[in-house]
Amino acid sequence: MLLALVLASLPARASNILYCNDYNLTTDRMAAALASFAGTHTVTSITNIATCESRISGGGWDLVVLAIQNNSYSTPVFNSYVSGGGKAILQDWSRDATRGSLFGVTYGATNFTSV
Repeated sequence: MLLALVLASLPARASNILYCNDYNLTTDRMAAALASFAGTHTVTSITNIATCESRISGGGWDLVVLAIQNNSYSTPVFNSYVSGGGKAILQDWSRDATRGSLFGVTYGATNFTSV
């Protein structure tokens, strides 16, 4: 019982993280956040979404971060990864409804002055 309590209190770890980001307008805050944990996990950064899809299909990821900031892409492998229970973080400028539904979100109006 004590072992179960100790294990339950340990923080979640994502040893192998795939970070896919197609474009940066300014400072990449996600990359900075991931870099701040250097030594506790391995981050593979990809700037091409097709290459990202290929790397996801190779498996072995504890977390996939997909940041689509410049274009619209089809991401069937990412979608399957998330649908199958894979852990992911999504930032999607294209407001793709299929990807959004994987996270239980829908998109509303655009270009508000504040969020």
